[in-house]
Amino acid sequence: MVTIACVLNPSVDFDALYVYQLAAQVARHTTRQVRFVCLAPRSMPGIVTVRLEHEWPSWWAKMETYRLEGPVLFLDLDTVLVGSIDPLIDALDQVPGLLALRDLGAGSTWIETGIVGWRDSMAGIYQQFAAHVSGFTRNGSAMVDQSGRQWKSDGAWVRAYVEAERVPVTIAQEVFPGIYSYKYNVMGKALPDGRLPEDARIICFHGRPRPRDLMQERSTAPRWLVDAWHGVATGDKAMECQNMP
Repeated sequence: MVTIACVLNPSVDFDALYVYQLAAQVARHTTRQVRFVCLAPRSMPGIVTVRLEHEWPSWWAKMETYRLEGPVLFLDLDTVLVGSIDPLIDALDQVPGLLALRDLGAGSTWIETGIVGWRDSMAGIYQQFAAHVSGFTRNGSAMVDQSGRQWKSDGAWVRAYVEAERVPVTIAQEVFPGIYSYKYNVMGKALPDGRLPEDARIICFHGRPRPRDLMQERSTAPRWLVDAWHGVATGDKAMECQNMP
């Protein structure tokens, strides 16, 4: 059974609402037997929660995902599913190393970690990170390793790891067409009635705006986003999580 994983490191940008929204979208858009889990500092009602072992700030908490035994498909919390992800889940059986996004920006060949997956253990990524981290910059945006080098993102660390360890990398967009960036492929594009490309199955929000930013004014939110977030309580679940021990 494939584990679909996400990480909640509560902040002004993300809270439990995003977890419930993503869980509902996964249930809606796969027919496979999957186990949805969230790595978080506290339990959430109705969500299988794996407690974070470290207090790494911001997106650095994502590094703990690599503790999970495969097969695992990790999705950032601001990922919006609009079509079946069955082929992406099935592709994990054929991944000899790491499945990762090609950078969503134009012209870059870097891999990014908004979507990552693995069949076999990727625990080495986590173990080496935990062994080398010395601290973080004041705003938590950069990690400082024991040599004093600053790492600007978890993606930079993962890229360095797979290159050094010669881990094979499969590009998600090459095995699963239909992944689009909201910022670069959707926002401001003149598609009729605000519709998505016909083959769209995953919309990646990276940076601002985030899905909830667009949903603040429901009457002007894109119809596809309203449909994706339909039927999930907005405030109650997030408040429940905040009140958990």
